[in-house]
Amino acid sequence: MATYHASATRWLKRYSAPTLTPVSATPSASSEALRQLKSAPWRMVARDLSPTVAPPRPAAGSVFTDSRRTDYFDAYFGCDDHAEDAGVPVHRAHAGAACYRVALPEEAAGIGVSAVRVTVTCDYLTPQGARVAAALSDSPAPSADQATVRLGDASASAVAPRTVSADGRTGYGATGAAELAMPEGAVLGGYLYVYLTLEGRPGGLSGWLEGSAFITPDIEIVTAAEIPGFADGSQIGGGYGAAPAPAMLVSGGELPAPWAAAPYREIAVIERDIWEAPPVPKRLELSLYSKWLDAAGGPFTVTVTSLPDNWLTFSVGELPAWLTAAVNSSARAVTLTAAAADPGASRSADITISSGPETATLHVDQQADEITYLAVTPASLSFPAGGGVKTFTVTSLPNGVSEFSFTKSAGADWLTLAVDNVDSMKVNATASAQAAGAAGRQASVVFSAGAAQVAVYAGQDAGEALTYFYLALDSFNLTHAESACANPVASFPNGLDIGDVAIVSAPAWITATVDSVNGEIDCAVAANGGGARWGTVRVVCGGTLRDFTVSQSANPSALSVSPAEAQISGDGGALSAALTFPDGATDQAFSGGSGVTGSISEGTLSVTVAANSGAARTVTCTVTCKVGGVEQSVSYVVLQGGRTFSPLASRLARLTTSSVAAFGPSATTDSGISHVSTHNGLCMVSGSFTSLFGWRGMCPLNTATGAVITASSELSSWLSTNAFSGIAAAGFSSGRSAWAVLGTKTGGVGYAVLCYENSGSLLISSAAGEWWGWPASPAPVSGYNRFVGASDMLFSICTTAKKAYKWTATYKRGGQNGAQLGGSFSSTPSAIAISPSLVIYVAGNGLLGAGSNLAQIAPAGTAWSPTAQSAYIPPASRFTPDDWTGLSIAFTSDGHMVAAGAFTSIGGNSVPYLAKWDGSNWVPFGSVRPGGAVRSIAADGYGGLILLTAATPGYLTYTPPPARLEPDLDPLPPLSLDERQAVCGVRDLYAAAFAGQITAYDFTSAARPARQPGLCACLRRDASAAGGPDRARLMLSALFARLEIPETFTPGSVALTPPPLELLRLPAGTMLDLTVWWSRDTHLSLADIAAVSHEAAWWAGTKVEVTGERTFKLGQTDVSLRASFRRIGRASFGADVFAWDSIDIPVQGLDGLHGTLAITAWLCADQIASIPAGEAWGVGLMDAVEGGLSGTDTCWRPSVTLLG
Repeated sequence: MATYHASATRWLKRYSAPTLTPVSATPSASSEALRQLKSAPWRMVARDLSPTVAPPRPAAGSVFTDSRRTDYFDAYFGCDDHAEDAGVPVHRAHAGAACYRVALPEEAAGIGVSAVRVTVTCDYLTPQGARVAAALSDSPAPSADQATVRLGDASASAVAPRTVSADGRTGYGATGAAELAMPEGAVLGGYLYVYLTLEGRPGGLSGWLEGSAFITPDIEIVTAAEIPGFADGSQIGGGYGAAPAPAMLVSGGELPAPWAAAPYREIAVIERDIWEAPPVPKRLELSLYSKWLDAAGGPFTVTVTSLPDNWLTFSVGELPAWLTAAVNSSARAVTLTAAAADPGASRSADITISSGPETATLHVDQQADEITYLAVTPASLSFPAGGGVKTFTVTSLPNGVSEFSFTKSAGADWLTLAVDNVDSMKVNATASAQAAGAAGRQASVVFSAGAAQVAVYAGQDAGEALTYFYLALDSFNLTHAESACANPVASFPNGLDIGDVAIVSAPAWITATVDSVNGEIDCAVAANGGGARWGTVRVVCGGTLRDFTVSQSANPSALSVSPAEAQISGDGGALSAALTFPDGATDQAFSGGSGVTGSISEGTLSVTVAANSGAARTVTCTVTCKVGGVEQSVSYVVLQGGRTFSPLASRLARLTTSSVAAFGPSATTDSGISHVSTHNGLCMVSGSFTSLFGWRGMCPLNTATGAVITASSELSSWLSTNAFSGIAAAGFSSGRSAWAVLGTKTGGVGYAVLCYENSGSLLISSAAGEWWGWPASPAPVSGYNRFVGASDMLFSICTTAKKAYKWTATYKRGGQNGAQLGGSFSSTPSAIAISPSLVIYVAGNGLLGAGSNLAQIAPAGTAWSPTAQSAYIPPASRFTPDDWTGLSIAFTSDGHMVAAGAFTSIGGNSVPYLAKWDGSNWVPFGSVRPGGAVRSIAADGYGGLILLTAATPGYLTYTPPPARLEPDLDPLPPLSLDERQAVCGVRDLYAAAFAGQITAYDFTSAARPARQPGLCACLRRDASAAGGPDRARLMLSALFARLEIPETFTPGSVALTPPPLELLRLPAGTMLDLTVWWSRDTHLSLADIAAVSHEAAWWAGTKVEVTGERTFKLGQTDVSLRASFRRIGRASFGADVFAWDSIDIPVQGLDGLHGTLAITAWLCADQIASIPAGEAWGVGLMDAVEGGLSGTDTCWRPSVTLLG
């Protein structure tokens, strides 16, 4: 690749209109000039003319018709010959174009050409610049084809258009380079043509036809390879600006030698007469005939190149005032000096130079000095929100003014102006940084110079948008086993970051920390071993509080004990309960209480309760375990009765269900008594005693009083000579008692003596010595140890024979034997009794077979049968004392079976020594019970028992266990409510609110206010009118509006005027939460909103969406109202909110063309430590009283504005 500088021959084509045309017709005249120029011929001009721009707006005369002038112009539009025709301004239109022809050396033929570079200069009247085209041709003449002239093989448009000052008032000429990329494959030939035309079609500025351009005569040609014989960078083409190089014909007087290879050498001679042309007369000639000067003026020299024959001097004619001349006669030169032109006025002059008879005219044009104005660039500066430094530049001053000043508009304190230290025409503007949320701002700066003033402007973007502290999530729902959750911070307040976030509060089971690496709130959540729970984590950043809730599902196996409580008598004993532990429970343990111990094994709690020697008691025990490191506990309550031992003076006692008293003999005389029996008002005691109140072996007592009944002398004598081993009552006839006294007859034969009651004394029968015979074996002393009697019959059991016997009144003395009653028993009988309905019952361990321990038979029956359960008699399988020693049975006067003995439990019931069947269980006879084993019992006929104990006399008084614990659904009314208790009441109130217990208040038609009450969130603590405990009440009221939103309006925030000071009471620990809700495409009423007003989440804004439904009857029709709101904005405020000019709540998602907007207020009281009586907190003073609302006129009624 090589680059060559080419000299060219300059060709021009010109057109001048033949007639003058009106100035008003300049556009059509210019179009005609262009059309005619296309067909105008090309004309080669002298090489020594340096091209320049055409003069603008010549003042007078013909400028463009004189070739001596126009040959200096390349491409132009112009007008001259300005005149008036019948009062109409007219002028002549002219146009011109240029072509530069480069004659290429023969060696260049076929070499590729890639580009042609041309430098073009346009004057200040050429707004669209010039067009340059390059074309390769073998023709020695330029092309007459207009397409070739405009496009050639390559072209460039809008080259070097003029530039314009910032104020648009001043134009400047321009010089620009055009590089014409030749088409691929283009090669050099004989000639390269470069054509220059003006771009566009002049419409004339105020009737002027003007604009010109020229090519600097140094054309560069870029070839694909060097041209042979021409080095890279050398000159090719004809020498521009000088005469063609002469062709040398003779050198040193010798002709060139012929070719060496010429076969012949010939010399040709031709003769001609020499003709000498007559001399050409000399003329007055100048080195230039026209001169274009810029506004600055200055000197230039004109040389007189030729004087007329015979003249050696010349003179300069009259000069205008702005030109001076200095003549150098010897050098035949005139130096003309032009003064600087005035602004806005161009000028010209024709200078006459004379010599002898001839004159020559030199035309001088001087461009008007530019009218300068005060100009400042740029017209405006735009600063980012962060501020910075930018510069105003004074690009021009008015003519004759050298200084300027500036002032800025009032209030523009954010903008500082100072003249630059280096360039005094520059003024540095410094903008301070915008505060976050600040609106964009502008200031004007007025520059002054002389009388001129220019206003420029400085503007600054709005401060970064206010950002707020938001968390990404409102809530987390975790399973009982989940241990962690993380809530990313969605946005921070301006200028703050994660380092400014702090945890305010969290439940004990949530450990909340700020994760500064990941920008989130991390929560370590303990595994849940109990029921479902939820807690609020509160965080703060820049004074803004944000809450989110963490809920955790219930452990599917929550810690529980069943039953949760158990009753047991004062005797103590064993208890058990089923335990259920939560999933993952560890460290299972039981903690007992006074007298209660226990252990846990495979889900069963086994508890041992010691006897209670005091009053009834409640012992609360605890079962604990750990789940996720957190201890869980559940209570197990033992309700134990009391037991008090009271000593008695005798082993004989009368026992009722509620009392005990000594009966009969004292402790010093009752040691020999072994059996007690009652019948018809008499109580007969018997035993081994030999003298008890004058009785031997037996002693009758009055059942009612315990007094000893005297014996007849006959009976006393008889008893004194016989030994007795037992006694049984038998009523043989109505109105008297008969007693069979067991003894031993001579020879060991058993016998019986029948005694009768007669007039207060006990007598032997009238037939002295009446007796019954006994079986010879076994001996009655050893076998017949229990007798019962009724209706002239005696019944007994024989432990050795395992049988029962019956005697009737027909059995008299003479050794008559009793008859066997029923069949034999499977085991030894232990006790016999006869019921009030005359059924005989016998008890014994396995009496009728295994597990069948109680048998019954009628007096005339033939077979024993096991008992069945009834209200009075236990089933045979439930007569199971744990000790059969000394067992006896009897019946109360109302027919219930009573068992006594040495047992401590019977029938699976822990009832020691004495038990009564209540129809389903063995139960204590009453609250007073024997202190030890019972030897014998008998009914006293008065609802009680005559009881004989086998140990030290004494009785236990039992108190029943405490009543089973029942949940107390009604809170105990405190006598006084302190502030701490008041806080608990508030907590309970808020819990009820979040449980959906908020009640919507419906105004009756008569009480409906004419306007909405306004915003209210009022928490009150007041005394009850009935004198009961103080009450906490929360009153809530919302604002709502039905809106139509213009399509071109995008809401960005909701602005509220602050509440009056007297309506706002936010003590320490409280915040006011305001929530903006939007229900798109709805037209809701107050009745509709009541469908969601029962939810605390709607008032507090703790949910993203709230939907509710309300159903009521309208006549006979069920009407259903439904409301659904989406939260679009929420903000929290402290007590300083009243000092604000406006409360702005940013909103997102207020979309659609219409809908219902609601604003709710909520008093957040999470951190309160007290609430004094009689105070009302929050905003607004509304109060709910029975039957209506009061104070609805003292709610907060803000002005609400939607801001775009």
